Amino acid sequence: MDSEQLEAAQSVGLSNMKAYQRIIIPQAMVVALPNLCTATVNLIKATSLGYAFSLQEITLKAKVAANFGYNFVEAYLDIFVVYMMLCMIVEYLFKTYENRLKRFRYAKE
Repeated sequence: MDSEQLEAAQSVGLSNMKAYQRIIIPQAMVVALPNLCTATVNLIKATSLGYAFSLQEITLKAKVAANFGYNFVEAYLDIFVVYMMLCMIVEYLFKTYENRLKRFRYAKE
C-alpha cells in the first residue's frame, strides 16, 4: 500500500495503529485472503487434523473400524466425505469473509 494512505489517515486525526487497523490491514487482507484460503484447504487435505485437536486421527479411526468388518471402501468413502465437507465449510467461510472485505478494495487510478 502507498504511504499516501497512511499520511491521509494521519491528516484526519487517526493514529498509526488506527490507520493500520481500519485502512491498511483490511486492504491487505483483500489481496491476501484468496491465497490464505488455498493454503488452509491444502493444509487440511495434506495433513491430519486429528493431531492438531489432540484427537485420534480420522484415517486411523476409519482403518480401525474397517479392520473390524473388512469394510475398507466404505471407510475411505467416509473419510472422503468428511474431508470434502470440512474443505467446503472452510472455503465458504473464507468466501464470506472475502465478500465482506470487498468494500476495502483499493482502486488506483
